Amino acid sequence: MMPEIILMILILAALVAYAVLGGADFGAGVWEFHTALRSPDKPPRYLRLVLYQYEFTDRQGRRDTGNWWKRERVGVVARRSRQ
Repeated sequence: MMPEIILMILILAALVAYAVLGGADFGAGVWEFHTALRSPDKPPRYLRLVLYQYEFTDRQGRRDTGNWWKRERVGVVARRSRQ
């Protein structure tokens, strides 16, 4: 095989493993999502939502921090299941 194809396959395999094992910082990953869906008879006991307000930073804020947006925590909603 050509070295470019081998490198492309390795990168693709690493990305798939990263997503499946929950390495992404924006979610729980496919594996944890799958385990949550395994028992449809038993719903989760608690539901927790964290609400955030997002705004783009201005140019000075972008230069100072390097962030494209700022995030402010608005609140938390936590409820127990009805069962």
